[in-house]
Amino acid sequence: MVEYLPWSEFERNISLKFYRQKIFSIMDFELGGDCNLNCIYCDSPDRSIKVTFDINSIERFLKENYFRWLFICGIGEPSAGENYVFFIKLLEMCEKYKLRCSSFTNILNLNGELLNFVEKGILCLKIKLDSLRPERIKYLYGLNHYKVIIENINIIKEIVMAKEGCTNIAASIVPTKINYDEIDTLIKLCIDNAIFPLIGHLEYSGRAIIKQKELALTDDEHKKMYTMIKEKYNIDYQLPVCPSVTTGIRIDSEGNVILDKETGLTCNWLWLKTPIIQKLKNIETYTCSTEIFDNIFNFRQSKLQNVKELLEKETLPSGGCGGDVRKVLEYYLSMIK
Repeated sequence: MVEYLPWSEFERNISLKFYRQKIFSIMDFELGGDCNLNCIYCDSPDRSIKVTFDINSIERFLKENYFRWLFICGIGEPSAGENYVFFIKLLEMCEKYKLRCSSFTNILNLNGELLNFVEKGILCLKIKLDSLRPERIKYLYGLNHYKVIIENINIIKEIVMAKEGCTNIAASIVPTKINYDEIDTLIKLCIDNAIFPLIGHLEYSGRAIIKQKELALTDDEHKKMYTMIKEKYNIDYQLPVCPSVTTGIRIDSEGNVILDKETGLTCNWLWLKTPIIQKLKNIETYTCSTEIFDNIFNFRQSKLQNVKELLEKETLPSGGCGGDVRKVLEYYLSMIK
């Protein structure tokens, strides 16, 4: 099975090499947007969040050539609403300074402008793909645009770029009681088209909270699903560790550099727990990238004992699509030895 390039072992190793030189190679943005799709999975029902800091404050850091990737995920729908303009400007900067970008997007919002960046090899996409049935798509996403979604899935198949075991497209698949019988079909679609199947867990957040009984799988059902994947496709499926969690800097919609207060890792890595956010300085007040890096490293140094204590706990949250929390913490500690 191919790996999603931005999250691949190849890219993690490059990020780690820079990290050990005290260089962060990923800049991760929280973009909101005036999205009115009202998907069940939505973590941000309040779509009033808009980027408020100056785009030029980002460009001056990209010119320094420390960053290799821009990641856009975590809050909102970047390809809808006012923040779409910000998204496009970031992609244009990627092209100008020879960076690449990874972003989540609802497949309904794909358009020619975004697809152009994909075809240029600048933009890698994580798309939602939880069902191929009209009635289920409408239930899960509140959408009645089945034909557009299927058309865009067919377009995605044509622009997949797979090379040396890596691909530019990932499909975010959340198994639930609603689509459990389709998981095999969806995984086969991905494997047949060199798309990475990102199989997550239903997060206890957004509108999904009130739908838990209708949606959430039991532990036994999850185990049965993973056993099926292993036996049928010879894949010992593991959620990858998103490299931004450990080797990226995260910037919120106001331009603050933010971390998880307990560990110093990139904020929102504990997907099933409300993050306790530590805000560092605003990106506009930093004079250079190395000043940001030093600020983060110093804060992380003060939190190492907390990380070790977390690992001693018997149970930890599952971690959403950011990766298994225990695996993330173990990987992080191995990085700094």
